[in-house]
Amino acid sequence: AIFARAPGGQLLAPGTRALSARGLGYLGSGCIVLGEVQKGEEILRLGVHFFFNDPAATEIYARLGESMVRSERHGEAIGPLRRAMNLGADGARIWPLLARALTERGRFMAAYGAVLEARAAGAEGPTLDASVERIRRGLGPGFDSWQSLVGGN
Repeated sequence: AIFARAPGGQLLAPGTRALSARGLGYLGSGCIVLGEVQKGEEILRLGVHFFFNDPAATEIYARLGESMVRSERHGEAIGPLRRAMNLGADGARIWPLLARALTERGRFMAAYGAVLEARAAGAEGPTLDASVERIRRGLGPGFDSWQSLVGGN
């Protein structure tokens, strides 16, 4: 990360920059798995900071958002998860996480949009079902009419 900040690091070939970004992603994820969540997320933030425009940053954003969802920091997770999707992350992996984060923050309409995107990307399962149920409770009786209007189950 320090080298990436230096002038020589800015001149690295795209493949080398991508390898460096992946390395920071793996290091940050490893720290998180070992229980050092704060340290791991800080490493992921460094990766995002230095490689934010590189295609390899997609995975760093995804890992950062995923860690935040697991830590019940749903509001913080929304930004990195959206950025991961904007950079072309796997929708079947990220949309359900984004739906959960939005649902937990009470942003039910956006959450339902994320559920629809997740299903379109091929995601299914109890996580999405739980999000839909929470959205249903949050929006109340009008949800069923609205759901039939926009589609989805």
